[in-house]
Amino acid sequence: WTTNFPATQEGEFAWGYYLTSISDSSNRAATVFGWNSRLPLIARAAPACLPNNLPASESALSLAPDNVILVNARPAADGRGVILCLREVDGKPATVDLSMHVPGKKLRSVEEVNVLEEPLDSVVTSGSMNSEGEVKLLPFGVKFVRVVI
Repeated sequence: WTTNFPATQEGEFAWGYYLTSISDSSNRAATVFGWNSRLPLIARAAPACLPNNLPASESALSLAPDNVILVNARPAADGRGVILCLREVDGKPATVDLSMHVPGKKLRSVEEVNVLEEPLDSVVTSGSMNSEGEVKLLPFGVKFVRVVI
């Protein structure tokens, strides 16, 4: 059998190593450490507070269980809300409370969607979400959720 290209491939390989001395050996700690090593937190200098003594930044989302990480958050394609990708990393069921903490605003809706941002009909029958904004994740489960404030 002959081909018009060599049966080998030349090139360089590069590996990166990251070491830590943390005592927490959970899957969540390992996942967060790995992600922070490969995708470091982007930061910028900001004053401790604004001139009117309000905080310079504020979190609009509260993720309570330690075994759930926020993989991605992006504006919805139709401009209605934010799409969150949540992942359970410890192999245990988890309930995430998506209670919002934005002053003067209230959580209007939380719905499970697929990766194309289409609402899933299974939300009503599966009991995986309730009207209070709680999302239930199976062990190692991943869910996409649309949150509208």
